[in-house]
Amino acid sequence: MTTMSETRYTLALQEARRGFDQLAHEVSVVRDRATSILGMGGLAASFLGGLSIRDGAPVTGWTWLAVISFVALASLCVVVLWPRRFHVSQDPASMVSWAEQHKATPNQMERDLALWLGMKYDENREGVDRLGRLQSMASIAFLIEIAALILDLLTR
Repeated sequence: MTTMSETRYTLALQEARRGFDQLAHEVSVVRDRATSILGMGGLAASFLGGLSIRDGAPVTGWTWLAVISFVALASLCVVVLWPRRFHVSQDPASMVSWAEQHKATPNQMERDLALWLGMKYDENREGVDRLGRLQSMASIAFLIEIAALILDLLTR
């Protein structure tokens, strides 16, 4: 029969693990969006940019704004897509060693693991939020690129 505290720690550990699943999903979504933005930005640059400067047309300020915007969005997307490590689990060997040295009960181990995962969640949350902000900035650069290319075409 489990005691009240054992149930509480088990639930805390389950919640900590669920938080990491959520973070992993968020990272995946942000990276997928960054990939899409990069592809759409490249397509817009090649298609609309090609229309803007066909037949030896002069390069205008709008063209340069579009180029700068594309470089910015590509750079931001590369930062988002750059491989990085998120700490999402505890080393099993460390846990076994700790349990053997300190004669920890499963309840104590669940408690400490839940607390450790909570601390790592907070650290990782900052990184995931930063990736989301960078992806948002890439989206804004994409919109500026499209607007500049359309204005370039309209003013010719």
